[in-house]
Amino acid sequence: MGVLAVDLGGSNLRTGWCDNPPGWQALTAVSWRQHGFPLDIDWLAAYLQYQIADCETSVGVVNAVGIAVAAVIDPTTGNVKVGENLGWRNVSLQALLEDRLRKPVFVDVDAFCGALAEARLGNGVDQEHFLYVVLGTGIGHGLVLNRRVWRGVHAAANVFGHIKVGRGATPCYCGGQDCLCQYASGDALTQLAALQGTPRIASGANVVEAYRRQERWAAEAVETMHQTLALAVSHAFNLLDIACVIFGGGVIQPDFPDLADLQQRLETLVYPEIRPIILRRAALRKDAVLTGAALLAQDNLKGEAL
Repeated sequence: MGVLAVDLGGSNLRTGWCDNPPGWQALTAVSWRQHGFPLDIDWLAAYLQYQIADCETSVGVVNAVGIAVAAVIDPTTGNVKVGENLGWRNVSLQALLEDRLRKPVFVDVDAFCGALAEARLGNGVDQEHFLYVVLGTGIGHGLVLNRRVWRGVHAAANVFGHIKVGRGATPCYCGGQDCLCQYASGDALTQLAALQGTPRIASGANVVEAYRRQERWAAEAVETMHQTLALAVSHAFNLLDIACVIFGGGVIQPDFPDLADLQQRLETLVYPEIRPIILRRAALRKDAVLTGAALLAQDNLKGEAL
């Protein structure tokens, strides 16, 4: 079954066609924020209409659309309850897009989709239970228990970035303060660099490049990231007694963040009986969420729940 998979993050939009995940064709990527904020539904629908038409001309039929969104989603309706990094609240995304696209549309949380993909096809295939942490514009998570994604009572078990990390009163877009995403996300790296008095930094990727060059200001920003990320991840190990955390998202690179450094920090923070402590990068890398969106669509077409 050919499907159009959509990874709708807090800054970027990626699409791809496949009939056998993760074998991709017609991959596209765009920074949607250049078209304004909040994300305009009419623009999104028009963009996806164009991608569907292009796929059906060049690669194959689109039987359904699977959309992984950086937001809290009502799984029964496909409505976005809240997506701060999209500027959305109470948006009937699934119904609106089905009306425009004239295709079955299935919507779920990006982190849940990424966790599903890593469980089936990636670095979670040998784990019954693991935590998938998405480091991107913000920070999300998907918890896999008994090889199934746990959504939580309010379908909001994806907000790892809003764990409090005890660094002060830094305000967060969620309305709270002291959230992990203000110290360890892609946006946070840019903000932390600015606090070092550096010239304007375009993105978290620029900070990572400077960190590789061993520039002091970048090292300070990354130190804060590692410190707060290790603390938050230690809470997950201590609370859940899981063995494995898998890191995915746009911030993750083959050499960043430093998993050896995180491992060393965790050894001092996690209860001694909770061993081993396994840290991995997503095997599907930046395609984990896109792959999960394809699986979402195909599972629903077959009548199988995520």
